[in-house]
Amino acid sequence: MRIKGAMTKLKNEMEFLGMSLEELLVFIERNPYAVKNSTIEAYGVYKNYQNNEKSPLQWAKSVL
Repeated sequence: MRIKGAMTKLKNEMEFLGMSLEELLVFIERNPYAVKNSTIEAYGVYKNYQNNEKSPLQWAKSVL
């Protein structure tokens, strides 16, 4: 699953549960058995993307 598919899955889950993205992420962390496996997979893809994305300062240091 790529980030676009993960975000689509998380967006659908947000709308279904009536939560914001931050609320949904906390909900998944605290209650992993309350959501579908595909939602947990999308959460994992989102977290990996967030952890691997470089900040502008990190990018500038790597270029210089």
